[in-house]
Amino acid sequence: MAVVSAGAGHLVADRVGAATRVTPSPTLSLPDLSVTAEGPRALPSPAATTRAAGIALALHEHPTDAQRIVAYRNERGAWLRTGKDGGFAEAGVPADDLAASPDGAKIAFQAGRDVTVIDRRTGERYTVQVPERAASPVWDRASSRLLLTVGGPKGTTAGFVVLDTVTRKGGAVPTEGDTGPYAWTPGGDGVVASHDSDGHTGLRFRDLNGREVRAMPWTGASIGRTLFSPSGRLMLTTCPSGGSQCAWDAATGVRVATYVNSIKGAEMWGWYDDDHLMILDPGRTPHEFVAVDFREGTRRLLATLEAADDTPGLRLARAAR
Repeated sequence: MAVVSAGAGHLVADRVGAATRVTPSPTLSLPDLSVTAEGPRALPSPAATTRAAGIALALHEHPTDAQRIVAYRNERGAWLRTGKDGGFAEAGVPADDLAASPDGAKIAFQAGRDVTVIDRRTGERYTVQVPERAASPVWDRASSRLLLTVGGPKGTTAGFVVLDTVTRKGGAVPTEGDTGPYAWTPGGDGVVASHDSDGHTGLRFRDLNGREVRAMPWTGASIGRTLFSPSGRLMLTTCPSGGSQCAWDAATGVRVATYVNSIKGAEMWGWYDDDHLMILDPGRTPHEFVAVDFREGTRRLLATLEAADDTPGLRLARAAR
């Protein structure tokens, strides 16, 4: 990849779709269900409301929230959080997609082959060019590298790209047979994507040279870039039986929880924290983003969005405060 311009100046939420109640499939043997003794930690109620710029989005936050929304985009533009007052400003760059570094310092905006990285603290920005069909940017846990998935034929991957945002250089690694997008492993030493094997869909782990190092063919399909929980301890997939979501121990592949959605028409937007998932409830007016535990015993309001702005191109990026 070549640097196009430079000058001064995980955590993305993906729409996964509605979950439905399903009957478990008897055709796949799963590891034993492991149930934790302790319940989900309590979440504080919102203490303040911040109105976002550009779209009818209101953020309902608490000062102790570990993460908050720091950038978003839709079909009209892209915005990022600036300054200590928590307000938003136009990013000033086109964006088909975006990703925030876990430490909240940098936002990557992608438009076609151009990826523009903006430092929220200094305003510095630069743009690099990535290969064609590279998409779904996501940062590593160290907030220093970007991972993009290179699309291949018939929904498979052709490889992945790792961009070092310090050197502003990177390269493409070819792969075959996976279905993206890729996610970082928690340690940043590899990538993970869905993989079909013998009629079942699971996870395949690769090192950064593209070599397979591990497989979990029993898990069902990855929830894309939001596969791993914030701690890296758990993985979230669409259950092998379909519809519901399964949480798995990332080290052992043992299933630890199953989320069967009861919110009509709800969309899964990935992890909120290790105990809660982020759900979009379109049945409320305005639509509500909420954090729920796996049994929906918790419903913490995170944001509200007017229906007119709940569009297919909406992307939200969360990061540390």
